[in-house]
Amino acid sequence: MKFTSDPQIAKGKVLHIVFPTLLLALVLLAAIAPASAQSSAYADNFGNSASIEGSWIFNIDVLLAQQTIATFNSLISFGGGGIVVTTPSAPPRGTFYGAWKCNKSDSCNAVFYSFASDSTGNVALQRLSLRLHLTGRNSLAGTGEGSSCNLQGENCVDQPGGFRFTGKRITSREE
Repeated sequence: MKFTSDPQIAKGKVLHIVFPTLLLALVLLAAIAPASAQSSAYADNFGNSASIEGSWIFNIDVLLAQQTIATFNSLISFGGGGIVVTTPSAPPRGTFYGAWKCNKSDSCNAVFYSFASDSTGNVALQRLSLRLHLTGRNSLAGTGEGSSCNLQGENCVDQPGGFRFTGKRITSREE
């Protein structure tokens, strides 16, 4: 394309320059608007107590016949797209990976897995299932149970008892 300072540009050349520029602007607007709306929705939801996205410190009571037999803590992160990662302070101390989804504005389910070996060295998957609800903007509570599964996450056998927990959101500043 040749640039000229001549004010006498033919109408056809103006259309060849202006039309692609307008088309490019429209395409960029079409791409930016949904991303901006998604970002705005995320910001609105993150500030809303209905969002569990973020990282939490859980206080967990292990139960047997509805009686607390042990207590430990866990760091749990609920990521966008339904990813959950946790590291407990009690054995097995490995990292658990899984998925979460909210059913209602304040009720969510999560399931995650970690490799665990028994005393004979056999490896299985440890599965934890949680049901939780928000009790405030930065607090939650719930219950869960564990099971042992084969390496494909199938043929799971429930472990006796279960657990209950409370959680406090990790924030970047005092709120």
